[in-house]
Amino acid sequence: MNKEIVINILSTGSFTFIIFFLISFILVQILKGDLSVKDDFISYYALGKYRSIITLGFLFYSVAQILLSLYYFVSNYYICFVFLLLSGLGMFMVSIFPADKDNKATLTGNLHFIGAIIYYSFILLGITFSLMLNINEIFKYYTIINISFMTNILILLGLFTYNSKLIRFKIKGLIQKIYIIVATFWMIIMNLIIWKIK
Repeated sequence: MNKEIVINILSTGSFTFIIFFLISFILVQILKGDLSVKDDFISYYALGKYRSIITLGFLFYSVAQILLSLYYFVSNYYICFVFLLLSGLGMFMVSIFPADKDNKATLTGNLHFIGAIIYYSFILLGITFSLMLNINEIFKYYTIINISFMTNILILLGLFTYNSKLIRFKIKGLIQKIYIIVATFWMIIMNLIIWKIK
């Protein structure tokens, strides 16, 4: 199969699944009014009523990221491929194992937490290396968006760590949601760049 066709399929698939994630993310924020946007982690939306919406959203996100990682594999950018694949697999774990709430530790909750740690650890590396690879295209087509994006990444990198101080921090849920949205828009931008340069 022609490499350009494969890249087109991977990029279109990634873009489609990330849009599905955004729809599920917005929908669950509306439907789960009992949870706090600023205090509750996204994973808590996957518990109780309407849980399947964000669970599918996490699955869509992981598929989008794995497809994007395969683009980097096909394009011989193996470092980006590895980081994004691992991050996508971490998000896949998040989608299949529900989180714990109220400090009740379970095996599935621990696996969910491990998946989240894998996701957050490798997504930053994947984003960093992909930005380095596409820096000319980024500044050519999306200068303002990406300067804002990189600033947000630096701020969120400093704020979003899994330590006890942040978990007790009052707006931990909001910070996590911003982080996910920033990473989501990074995926959208990368797919737009792929369409421009292929």
